[in-house]
Amino acid sequence: MPLTSTIRKAFDLLIDIMASVGRLLLIVIIVLILIDIIALSTLNYSFSWVFEVTEYLLLFIPFLGVAFVLKREEHIKLDFLLNLLNIEQRTMVEIINSFIGLITSLIIAVFGFLVTWKFLVNSAMTEAVLQLPRFIIVGIIPISFVFVTIQFLRNITNKIEKYKNSKV
Repeated sequence: MPLTSTIRKAFDLLIDIMASVGRLLLIVIIVLILIDIIALSTLNYSFSWVFEVTEYLLLFIPFLGVAFVLKREEHIKLDFLLNLLNIEQRTMVEIINSFIGLITSLIIAVFGFLVTWKFLVNSAMTEAVLQLPRFIIVGIIPISFVFVTIQFLRNITNKIEKYKNSKV
C-alpha cells in the first residue's frame, strides 16, 4: 500500500474519531444534565460545575465535527445556484470556494495556535468554578482548523481531478 494511501486512511480515521468523540460528548452532556436535574429534584442539591462543563463541551462538539462534515460535503451550500451551472462551471466554483475555505481555515489555525500558546505561556485560567487553564478550552479551535485546512486541500485536489475529467 503506497504511503499516501496510508496517510489518507489515517487522516480519515482521525476525522472519524474526532466526530465520534463529539457524539460521545453530546451523550456526556445529556447524562450530566440529567444527573444534575435528578440531584436537584430529589436531594435539593445542584452540582455547581455541571453548567460550566456543559458549556465547554458544547464548544468542543462543533469543532470536533467540522472536518468530518466537510469531508462528507454535508456543509451548507447554495445548491440552487450551483445547479444552474454546468458541471465544469460548478466544479470551478467549488475549487474557488475550497481555496477560500483553505486560506480562511489556515488563518484561523495559525492565529488560534498563537492565542493558545499565549494562554499557555501566561498560565491564563478561566474565571469560573473549575478554574481550568484557558489553553485547554481554546486549543480545540486551532487543532480542528488544521484538520479543516487539510480537508480543504484534499477537496481542492479532488475537485481539480473532477474538473480535468469533465474536460475530457
